[in-house]
Amino acid sequence: MFRTLTALAAVGALLVPAQPVHAAPSSAAVASRPSLQDQAFLIAAHESHLFEIAGGRIAQRRGLTQAVNALGSRFIRDHTVMDRALTATAAELGVALPNQPNAAQRARLAQYEEYDADRFDIVFVLTQLLGHQAAVADGKREVREGSDPRVIKLARDAAPTITAHHHQLIAARLALQP
Repeated sequence: MFRTLTALAAVGALLVPAQPVHAAPSSAAVASRPSLQDQAFLIAAHESHLFEIAGGRIAQRRGLTQAVNALGSRFIRDHTVMDRALTATAAELGVALPNQPNAAQRARLAQYEEYDADRFDIVFVLTQLLGHQAAVADGKREVREGSDPRVIKLARDAAPTITAHHHQLIAARLALQP
């Protein structure tokens, strides 16, 4: 019995390497790279800012109501400010950002241009409500799951503005009801 245990211990020692096969990266290297969550948030938020700025311009031009025109102006102003902070942070972290909204957002912008003038305001408000709901959820996910304090701060700082937009969209939706 003793010989069997000794033999098993010797075989076990051969199976376990003395040093790890893959050394973990240094803490400095890990700290300098944003997590996949942080990168995904930066990219998605930047695309959303670009979409909101472009959509705001369309709302200013095509909106029939003062509420939609005002939302367009506010979206342009607020998302431009938020995107400046985001792009600076992404540059610090070495995260490459796209130069345009994503494909679905570009398709929505094209639809905004095609809607009948009498339908534009309601379609704009309803689609923006959905988009701002998603933005609120994305920001909460970043705060909960992000790792870089600078990116988490961007999400926290944007939350009151995105929430205010959402409330303004709800008010506009109620004003547009027949």
